[in-house]
Amino acid sequence: MKLFIFTFGLAHVLKNKYQPIMAPNAEKAINAMVDNFGSRWACYYTIDDFNSYKENGIFLNLKPLKVIFVEEVA
Repeated sequence: MKLFIFTFGLAHVLKNKYQPIMAPNAEKAINAMVDNFGSRWACYYTIDDFNSYKENGIFLNLKPLKVIFVEEVA
């Protein structure tokens, strides 16, 4: 399982939040995001990329939403 971070656009009501999703891969994380928010979100990042941006002063004011867990079907 990997942690993916999704952000919302500046015009979105959740613009000051980010959505963490724990999923086996990016495709399943994106599907979970679409299931929960439709197409109304901006970008997705791996946790490493997201943390790198934060180290460079980006996303510092964003607050996390509750983690969505995607079950891996065997």
